[in-house]
Formats: sequence, C-alpha cells, structure tokens
Amino acid sequence: MSTKLHDFPTNAVIGVSLSADTISGDTTGETVDLISGDGTCFLIAPANALGTPSAVAIGAQESNDEVTWTAVTVAPALTVTAPFNGVRVGRFERTKRYVRATVAADEGTDVRAAVLIGQQKKTV
Repeated sequence: MSTKLHDFPTNAVIGVSLSADTISGDTTGETVDLISGDGTCFLIAPANALGTPSAVAIGAQESNDEVTWTAVTVAPALTVTAPFNGVRVGRFERTKRYVRATVAADEGTDVRAAVLIGQQKKTV
C-alpha cells in the first residue's frame, strides 16, 4: 500500500513522541496510539547533534499493552553523526497498537531533537 496525503491534517494520525528537548544518552518517547491508522508508518525527526563526532540513532518501538516493547526496523536507518543539523525521515511497518520513539546517543553527545510518528488514517 502506498501513502499519498493531499490533506495531511485530515488524512493522517500524528503524535509527538519526543518534544523538542536536549537529550543526553539513551531515552524513549511518549506513547503514540495508532489504532485509527492504516498502512506504512512514518517517523519525522528534526535533530541537531553537538559534541565530538559520535553516532546518534533514532528508532521506534511497538507494544500492545504499553508495558512490553519491541523494536521495529525503521528504513532507512536514522543514524546521524555529530555535528549534524537537519531532518531525518524514515518509515516502518507496525503490527501492534502503540508506538514510541527511541534515541540512543553516545556518551558526550548532546542531541536537540523532536520525533513525530504518524500513519495514514483508516478509510472505509
């Protein structure tokens, strides 16, 4: 299934998993409920990584109960190397209701990032 959104606010379910903030080390975002979504999910991550050259990985996890979380494969892989200032966009398939963002940053790397997760709304 392909996704082509002409009216983004009307045709997409979007949630903020991580609000714009400075992140040091590993962190997980807030849960986004995609029960009303269908098809391929997308992850939009504007990021600014500072510090010595090191890797920052932005990903996603899914869950049916908001207790047990499983990593999902985001393509392309959202890895940036400090210094970096830009936006990364990836897509993934989910099999569970809830999704949240993950950020893994090497020690000494400060990342200013936000992560939006969304999916096309179900249509009948």
